Amino acid sequence: MRNVMSGRAGQVVQAAEVGVVHLHGERPVPVPFQLPPAPRCFVSREDELAALDGWSLLVVSGPGGVGKTSLALRWLHDRRTEFPDGQLYVDLGAHTPDGPVPPETVLEWFLHALGVPDVPESLAVRQAMFRSATAGRAFAMLLDNAASAAQVRPLLPAAGTVVVTSRWRLSPLGIEGARFVEVEPLGLKDSVRLLDMIIKDDRTSTEPDAAGELARLCGGLPVALSVVGARLSARPRRSLGRELSELRDDRLPEL
Repeated sequence: MRNVMSGRAGQVVQAAEVGVVHLHGERPVPVPFQLPPAPRCFVSREDELAALDGWSLLVVSGPGGVGKTSLALRWLHDRRTEFPDGQLYVDLGAHTPDGPVPPETVLEWFLHALGVPDVPESLAVRQAMFRSATAGRAFAMLLDNAASAAQVRPLLPAAGTVVVTSRWRLSPLGIEGARFVEVEPLGLKDSVRLLDMIIKDDRTSTEPDAAGELARLCGGLPVALSVVGARLSARPRRSLGRELSELRDDRLPEL
């Protein structure tokens, strides 16, 4: 008797008698979707969102608290279907107590996320391996809170879309063909709109002068407006006038 098999097969067992067989193949690597959630309260920024379209390397810059990360997240989440191979995220830690995250550490995280089990020690080898792992992929990366162009350069993939946020312009990345988008503070009208979205009641319409002054004191910064709005949302009986008075007296420097 002859056993003949032709063609291609994955796992084959040949035996006279078979009891229990356990077949162990490689587990598929899940597609990484690491982005934080999209901002729930988001206003304006139509011009900035439009400016991000059509570029593979984007640098979003502006002062702290102006909403750079929210803008990048909104844009990337709206285009998730364009990145079927995943979305990678890292906070590069430009302003954390421990200092910026070194590129070799970020590459280790990204390579593991892409299914590379054994990551070499050398930064140069990790860079080459990362470029190989990303070649031909339709994916996106958000490099948040970058400290410098030198921190970003080793993380650039062979393909895909990269969005970098930073308080600095990172103009040296222009050599890599970056598109630079500057984010300015919100205007008064949009600031009040954001405050209204966060508070979720009619206090901004019943106290329009106080709402406008709160927005002015927050300097058009979405982070500051979110802090004030969250306080008011948690205190539905607090008037905007009272919040304004306390903000002026005690908490404006901290905010």
